[in-house]
Amino acid sequence: MKNKKGLIAIIIILIISCSIINSSHKEKQFNNYMSQVDKLISEKKYDEAKKQLDSAKNIKDNDEVKEKQKIIKFNQDQFKIYTEGLDLIKKEDFDSALKKLSEIDEKAEDIKENADEKIVICKQKLIPIKINEAKKFLDSKEFDKAYSKINEAVSIDDKNKQVLDFKNSINTKKTAYEEEQKQIAIAKKEEEDRIKKEKAREDEIAKQEQVKEEQETQQVLSNNISDETHVYWTPKGKSYHSSPGCPTLSRSKTIYEGSIQESGKFDPCDRCM
Repeated sequence: MKNKKGLIAIIIILIISCSIINSSHKEKQFNNYMSQVDKLISEKKYDEAKKQLDSAKNIKDNDEVKEKQKIIKFNQDQFKIYTEGLDLIKKEDFDSALKKLSEIDEKAEDIKENADEKIVICKQKLIPIKINEAKKFLDSKEFDKAYSKINEAVSIDDKNKQVLDFKNSINTKKTAYEEEQKQIAIAKKEEEDRIKKEKAREDEIAKQEQVKEEQETQQVLSNNISDETHVYWTPKGKSYHSSPGCPTLSRSKTIYEGSIQESGKFDPCDRCM
């Protein structure tokens, strides 16, 4: 009976020992997997890291595993943005590359560090491009577009001396151009006023000449009419007429006739004389 109890005790001890050994072995395996996960993450081998993490998860699915899953997913997303940025650089689309690389979160330290290096390259490429674009607009006097391009360069590097000097150049040339246009407008207005005055003077001269011509014509007519010429007139009218059928006499009830001297009028009718 004592031997049976001793045997049972030994078996229990062996079972417990095996369990402890097995547990210790699994813990060691788990830790090894997790170490590999950290190493692979640092090497940006995220798919391999996920496989190692799945192996660790099969041993023990705890908060540490869940946290590593989040880290891998976060870094995968950030690395994807980084590779998209690199592809844009290869295509020489530096504007888009700069925007894309700037999206990377600072928490992804290694990726962010690499991205910052590429951002510097993008800026170095973009500055002369923006200045050349601004120069083309400046040469064609499209100042607003020139400002737009140079302000893009300022947003890229607001300490760049070449950019700031060129922006000052735009300011100077725009001011000079506006002053030139102002003087042109003044000269144009002065010329328009001169032409108006000249035309008014010519119209006045023409008017005076017309009046003079009419007066001379009237004088000629008057000279050709003697005081004894037979004419017609009305009591209140100021003119004498050559015919009682003159349209201006059509409404008159009383019409006299006789010589000019008898009429007492000195103004021949403009219609009939």
